Amino acid sequence: MLQRQVSKTLIYSDIFDFPLTLEEIHKYLITDKKNSIEKVKEVLQADKKIKSKNGFYCLAGREKTISLRGHRQKESAKKIKNAYKIIKVFKFIPSIKLLGVSGSVSMKNADKNDDIDLFIISEFRSVWLSRLATVCILKLLRIYRGKNSVDVSNKFCLNMIIDEKNLVFQKSRQDIYSAHEIVQILPLLVRDNIYQKFINANLWTKKYLANFEPVEIKNENIGFVSRLSLQIVQILNLEKIAKLIQIAYMGKIKGKETIRDGFLAFHPHDPRKKILRSFKMKLREYNFTTLGH
Repeated sequence: MLQRQVSKTLIYSDIFDFPLTLEEIHKYLITDKKNSIEKVKEVLQADKKIKSKNGFYCLAGREKTISLRGHRQKESAKKIKNAYKIIKVFKFIPSIKLLGVSGSVSMKNADKNDDIDLFIISEFRSVWLSRLATVCILKLLRIYRGKNSVDVSNKFCLNMIIDEKNLVFQKSRQDIYSAHEIVQILPLLVRDNIYQKFINANLWTKKYLANFEPVEIKNENIGFVSRLSLQIVQILNLEKIAKLIQIAYMGKIKGKETIRDGFLAFHPHDPRKKILRSFKMKLREYNFTTLGH
C-alpha cells in the first residue's frame, strides 16, 4: 500500500517535472492515513523504479528533472523575494486578511519567464473591493499580469480571492489538484489567524494529503483605524460599487472566471482539468487503474 502511495506521489510531481526530497515526499504523500517518514524512506530505498541523486527522488528515466529543479529553485527564490517587497504596500489595505503566493512559485518550481500567482482571503463581503485595490496597486507598480499580457515574467497574477465566510472549497473542486493548491500556499501576510482557519475549513484535503501539517505563521491583528475604515466601507456600500465597475469591465474581456458570492477565481489558462487528465493518464501508464490509495 505505502509503495503505491509513494509511487503515485512521484507520478503526480513528475507532471510538473518536479523531483522531491524525502521530506517533501512524506509531506505531500498521496494518502488518506498518516505514515512515518521512516517508512517512506524504506520504500524509497527498496524500490528500483525510483532513482535518487543529490537528495532528490524521481521516477526511473526522469533523472534530468533533478538538474532542472536546481535551476527553478533559484528562479523561484528571486520571485518570492519580489513578492515580499510588495507586502508593505498591501498592509495598507485593511480588507485583506491573507495574501499568499500559490502555484509553481510557492513550490519553488518556477521558470524565469513565469508569473507569480497571488491568493487572497478578504474580510466578509469585501472580495471585489480587495481585488480592485490590489489590481490598482499592481498596475501602478507596472507588475500586474492582465489577461492579454504578453511578457508575464515576474508579473503578479491575481487568480483567486475568497472572503472569510467562504473558506471551504466547493465539492466540485475537492480533488488532488485543489488539495495541493491549498497546502502549497506560501502566506506572506496573515491577519486574525485566518491562515489556520482556512486550513481547518478544508480538512477534506486530508483525504488526499493526510501527512500535511501547516507551519506556524506570524500573525498580525487588524488595528482600530483599519477596522473603523472597514465599517465605513460597508456603510457606504463600496463593495457593490467595486463589483459593478469590475463586472462592467470584465464584460468586454470575459475569459475563464468563476464568480459567486465571496469567491472569485480568474485563470488566464486554468490548468486544473489538464493536470487531472495527465495524472490519470500517467497512472494508467504505470499500471495504476484508479486514483484510490
